[in-house]
Amino acid sequence: MAPMAKTSTGAKGSGRAHPGFAAVLDRLRRRPAARRRLLFLSVVALLVFGLSFNSMRPAGARAVIVAGEVVAVVDDRAEFLSQIDALLAQLEIEYGQRVWVSGEMEFGRVPTGAEPQPAEGVANRELLSKLPLVTSGCVIRVDGQDVAACRTEDEARSAVEMVLEGYKAGLTRKSGVEILSCRFLETVEFVPGDVSLALLKTSEDAAALLERGTDKVVVHTVVKNETLWGIASKASMTVADLRLANPSVKGDLIRVGDSLSMVVPNPYLSLVSAERYVYTQAIAFQTQVRSDPERWPWERIVTQAGKRGEKQLTVEIERHNGQEVARKVISEVPLSSPVTQVVVQGTMQIPNRGTGRLAWPVVGRITSGFGMRRGAMHTGIDIAAPIGTPVIAADTGTVTLSQSSMGGYGQTIMIDHGGGSLVTLYGHLSKRLVKVGDVVEKGQVIGNVGSTGRSTGPHLHFEVRLNGKVVNPVQFYSS
Repeated sequence: MAPMAKTSTGAKGSGRAHPGFAAVLDRLRRRPAARRRLLFLSVVALLVFGLSFNSMRPAGARAVIVAGEVVAVVDDRAEFLSQIDALLAQLEIEYGQRVWVSGEMEFGRVPTGAEPQPAEGVANRELLSKLPLVTSGCVIRVDGQDVAACRTEDEARSAVEMVLEGYKAGLTRKSGVEILSCRFLETVEFVPGDVSLALLKTSEDAAALLERGTDKVVVHTVVKNETLWGIASKASMTVADLRLANPSVKGDLIRVGDSLSMVVPNPYLSLVSAERYVYTQAIAFQTQVRSDPERWPWERIVTQAGKRGEKQLTVEIERHNGQEVARKVISEVPLSSPVTQVVVQGTMQIPNRGTGRLAWPVVGRITSGFGMRRGAMHTGIDIAAPIGTPVIAADTGTVTLSQSSMGGYGQTIMIDHGGGSLVTLYGHLSKRLVKVGDVVEKGQVIGNVGSTGRSTGPHLHFEVRLNGKVVNPVQFYSS
């Protein structure tokens, strides 16, 4: 059992001593009778009040004072010390070594208004946490700051080694990596001696603290409809910081029930490393396009497939805390040459079949016009109509595109009405009734209204391109 810290059984200084009772009586004799009676009654009242007040407190009541602060008020000092000894004995069993109170624990006068508590109720783990408890161990000191402590110097060194080996393991996860050097930027010391019990940790916990940089761990559980941006905003973090705190998150994909750390790592230890990395890199192939006036423009045929080449690179990489800060190419050895891709592109002139006078592709209300919309260019007009409403060709022409998905357009058809000079586009369709190369007549049904692609409801996106440039379709119709 560890000896208790030095204690003091009394308060420091009780003030000026009271005058003797004989002296008080002597003063009374020198005063007139009325004043003597009044003063005598006052003294008696004070004595009676004092005796009554003191009788209200247990005789052994004391304030427990640590570092000048009252941490408890107990009714029995001896019982309190006995309870503290029992708690320390429990801690010694848990930690497997001596635990004691450091510094001076005093016992003083009970503050006015404070109620003494039974010693067995006050002396608990919560109170124990307020006392300066120490044990023997080894402090891990980083640039002069005591960060953590372990029971032995071997355990403390093991904790720091875990940080170093964990960092190296991250670097060598890729094949072909050879670590040239790895060191801490900070000065790390191991200081054996008496250590605060609050600093004492296992090697694993000490290593985690050195890597994380704080003992605070805050975890958020993802719920339905949450996004990284929304979670970061509520926590007053940036998405970049949230990603830094959760390196396992790839892209923007998070699932309901996922646990996200809300603490951005700020490690106590900074690592600088150099590595040699040998890897194979692809060499892009070139594409050669040959024109064929006997084929239509939508005909594009690969006559020779391209193939990427390869080269072996040896580089030296410098990293700070895992982030690459410099890269130097040491050698570059070709392994295979790329093969050029050959493509035949049709250039046959599309006949001019259009009349130049466009018909409305669908009857409905224009819900969005041509031009800037919410900060972006709207390249056509939107005509509202129920899903399935027939869509007709605005003019005679040749179908040059009939595609199930064309980005935000969804299902799309394009018709060339004359050698590429005038082209119409029909987007967000629910069904396409023509294929590339078909010649369609003005007014012929080519598809049905839908809401595919980026669409907020059923409508036709109608676009007109004149000599390759989008123009306002409304200009082709008379008022």
